[in-house]
Amino acid sequence: MQALTDMGFETPTPIQAEVIPHVLEGKDCLAQAPTGTGKTCAFGIPAIDMINLEDSNIQCLIMCPTRELAKQIETELRKILKYLEAVKVLAIYGGANFQRQIMALKKRPQIVVGTPGRIIDHIERKTLRLRGVKMVVLDEADEMLNMGFREDIDRILLEVNQESQKVLFSATMPKAIIDISRSYQTDPVSIKTTISKSEMPQIKQYFVKVKEGSKMEALEKILVDQAYKCTIVFCNTKRKVDEVEKKLIHFGFKAKGLHGDLRQSKRDFVMKGFRQKEFDILIATDVAARGIDVDDVEAIFNFDVPRDDEYYVHRVGRTARANKSGISYSFASARDFHRIRECEKYINAKMEELELNGITDVSLAGNRERIDTTNSTRIFANVGLKDNATHDNFTKFICDFAKTDPSDILEIKLLETYSFIEVTKEKAQDLIALTGMNFNNRKVVMEITNPKTGGGNRNGGSSSRGPRTGGSSRGGSYGDRRSSGGGSSRGGSYGDRPQRDGGSFGDRKPYGDRPQRDGGSFGDRKPYGDRPQRD
Repeated sequence: MQALTDMGFETPTPIQAEVIPHVLEGKDCLAQAPTGTGKTCAFGIPAIDMINLEDSNIQCLIMCPTRELAKQIETELRKILKYLEAVKVLAIYGGANFQRQIMALKKRPQIVVGTPGRIIDHIERKTLRLRGVKMVVLDEADEMLNMGFREDIDRILLEVNQESQKVLFSATMPKAIIDISRSYQTDPVSIKTTISKSEMPQIKQYFVKVKEGSKMEALEKILVDQAYKCTIVFCNTKRKVDEVEKKLIHFGFKAKGLHGDLRQSKRDFVMKGFRQKEFDILIATDVAARGIDVDDVEAIFNFDVPRDDEYYVHRVGRTARANKSGISYSFASARDFHRIRECEKYINAKMEELELNGITDVSLAGNRERIDTTNSTRIFANVGLKDNATHDNFTKFICDFAKTDPSDILEIKLLETYSFIEVTKEKAQDLIALTGMNFNNRKVVMEITNPKTGGGNRNGGSSSRGPRTGGSSRGGSYGDRRSSGGGSSRGGSYGDRPQRDGGSFGDRKPYGDRPQRDGGSFGDRKPYGDRPQRD
């Protein structure tokens, strides 16, 4: 109780109030609840309560779909165990050192949290024995089935004492979950909780009607205007994560991608960097993002509208944590707009439409000042706040050396390491001529940069190269390679070049934008491109 008080609990969440009494009574439970409703404590508190310190066996086994979620559950349980040092919890998952896990298992933890693949690895090597388990928890069971773990789950449950208590948590209740319940549970108590409008975190939710090919421009506009320090961008596929990461880096943002194809060491490296604010933007798929628990995420971007209502709740729930407020933006093309309405019905709340017509100063605090795009050009400059640039001294520098009147400068957006300048078209080349001059000991580089997904220049002429820190880069960057110093860049970024339109196939979509096949006769199985590697 003292540990729960230290964690800030005053009253249980609805799922905790429903589940904990039944689990304490030893009943099997089949619980349906969205992510972010306090499920870990719902099964963790009664699991810890039933531990017998005189029993040296593993007494509780918790299965979950991803490494990140396994580590998050382990961390949460250790908070509950703050004053119960005799009770040990251990997470085992793929990608981590196997021998270290064996040594940790020899210390006889009472609670083991694991991903199905690694649990089976230990069972087969006889380093994990489950006959003494009294409680089995399947967390996010529907996601485990979506990832193809059904056979693994069956194999593991056969290793467990059939009299053990079984507790299933799932966001959805497809037939496969019901089948598992019927096969392994005894008279389970069915519990279903939803998030009411009053229980939703304090998140201002926007949707943006935008063409598929203009999403990157919309994302860049909002990021530049708001200058967020900690954001997450969600995509539906691993390929899209890689694409968005390359383009954001090309535009000058500090961004990293996270998806199931990355090695565990790289995923850990990325998450550590995000928590330590080494970069501002995390781009992730839904599965890879499970287990992300960062308190100060300011904004969430649904670059792709999620395919499932539950995923929407999971995504936006990454912000407004620890009693803070947050903002979410969902980019919806015409074919996706129905999904916005479905998400609104699910959360019982309306999203506010945010218009981004032309070049718009998206000020959520109130005023939206529209800039006349018919007579303006956007310029990238490698000068930012770290160069002691202010609106006044940078404007003076431009006006003095480019012989420009202040009225020609429509807007300056100063960020940490670079800036964007909106200037009248006739003065654009005067600003470009400042390249090579010094501002506070920084050799200035200025370029026209009105990025589209194809990398074209809105103002005509040669293709627009995105922001870089200067320097010479020959041979076409792959999108995340940035040069240093002064000089020119030859060849556009590979990540920004438009895809071929398919030749004689006319309006055929670029290959990168085509949806993957849905797996044929496998029914609800996810597209292969979205499934993370097995643990």
